[in-house]
Amino acid sequence: TCGDNFMGNVIATNVSASTAKIRIAMRPLGAALATAHFLIYDYILPAGQSYTVNGLALNNTDRVEVYCDVACSFNLFGVSR
Repeated sequence: TCGDNFMGNVIATNVSASTAKIRIAMRPLGAALATAHFLIYDYILPAGQSYTVNGLALNNTDRVEVYCDVACSFNLFGVSR
């Protein structure tokens, strides 16, 4: 958890030799994952490439959820405010 809110970025990297489909969602705590929460849905990410979502503004109870259909790395960076 962080302070009252968090400003940051998510970086998705396809570390496999195959094309990936990635999903990134942001949802409030307690909310069931829904279509409206997805920032990226089935985005095609070539092998060895990265994709960045900038400017996430999260409350301290929000959740970031990620998915990849092959080997991917996801990192969340930012500043607690």
